[in-house]
Amino acid sequence: GDENDSSITQYATATATVTQTGTDVAYGIAPPNNSSTVNQSGDGANATVDQTGELNRSSVVQTAGGTADVDQLGAYNESNVTQTADGASVTVSQTGDPSSGGPGVGQGDNLSNVVQNGASTATVTQLASLPTDGFPSNDSSVVQNGDDSTATVNQTGNNNESDVTQASLDLATVRD
Repeated sequence: GDENDSSITQYATATATVTQTGTDVAYGIAPPNNSSTVNQSGDGANATVDQTGELNRSSVVQTAGGTADVDQLGAYNESNVTQTADGASVTVSQTGDPSSGGPGVGQGDNLSNVVQNGASTATVTQLASLPTDGFPSNDSSVVQNGDDSTATVNQTGNNNESDVTQASLDLATVRD
């Protein structure tokens, strides 16, 4: 698709793959404008970002050998991932699929922030229901500051929120 933007900066033996197949998914009022930024400075870091749709944003920062997988489908998705420990793993799947009509009528709005300062695992799945009335459908933040924590967040519907904060050796499952 046109007008997609990707920036990858690596200062270590790391791997990054960004795939952008942005298309106007319904409105015809904006070009795809998908944007992805990957910064990795840790040996063994691996980031994969797939963006399909329009107006998706993704930022991945890894300063150690972590794994990040971000999948965005639809419109108005945003994901931020920060990992600073070897063995940290995060998977974010966002679907915000518009029906028709334009902003405020059927767009999908997802937002997810994940910060892990230890070797922990986070999985966030967000599916926006239609219509969203122009407000964020799903909102999630996961912060894990220790090793061996696991957070799983599944959000489906409209106007969901979720915050998970863990020290270490914890397990959290949230279903909105």
